[in-house]
Amino acid sequence: MKGKVVAYFLIDHSVVAVPQNYVDFVPWKLYFDGSSHKNGTGIGGVIISPDVISAEFKYSIDRMCTNNEAEYEALITGLELLLELGERSVKIMGDSELVVKQVSKEYKCVKENLIMYFVIANKLIKRFDSTSIRHITRRENQEANDLAQKVSGNKKDEDEEPVQVRKKVRATVLSPSDFSIINLGAVDVENFEILTVDNGQENDWRKPLVEYLRNPTGSTYTKIKYRALDFVLMGNELFKKTAEGLLLKCLGESGAYLAVLNVHNGA
Repeated sequence: MKGKVVAYFLIDHSVVAVPQNYVDFVPWKLYFDGSSHKNGTGIGGVIISPDVISAEFKYSIDRMCTNNEAEYEALITGLELLLELGERSVKIMGDSELVVKQVSKEYKCVKENLIMYFVIANKLIKRFDSTSIRHITRRENQEANDLAQKVSGNKKDEDEEPVQVRKKVRATVLSPSDFSIINLGAVDVENFEILTVDNGQENDWRKPLVEYLRNPTGSTYTKIKYRALDFVLMGNELFKKTAEGLLLKCLGESGAYLAVLNVHNGA
């Protein structure tokens, strides 16, 4: 998907892809914004070259996002486009105080649904030779804001141009070096993979067990029925029964990841 995104970007904005006579030490500028609306999620941004040649990007996200997730989606998309264009110096600007200050490490990222985005954004930023990120007002970010809101349906789009759909960020593989560099505190010697950053639950191992326990008369695999004998559903929480009669709360992959971070951080 990323290759297609960049390919379309290069075709639509070839003047930016091959800038002429720009000064190397002048950074590129990236303005980003995201918008979540009942009609969908849209992201938009403006990339400005050292020659002051600007190009817009806008995408519809294939799944619903919170506003903060949409902001991260826009930031990650902009960073990926710049890296694919071969640029290594960027000045990043956005009107989301939360996202900007999380990425700049002024705020700690503790929300389960944002941790993955935080990690991916920082991994991309590490690939640049020079970066800065600054919080700006919505007025200063108006162009990116308008793009995102029109795509999401939050603002009427008079042009009604077709918009390319981009898949929601779903997965990444993390290593110990990722944690040490971004100061999340985990030092496990094994790499591991986080499968979800949203609440879609498609990859959640608990889902078939919860569905069966909610409706035991429904059709399901025999192995699920046998496995469910060791579990109990209390409200919306799944617990595993131990031989000693204890109930252990079952976590999804992202929940377990957050728990590991809390343990290593002494929480």
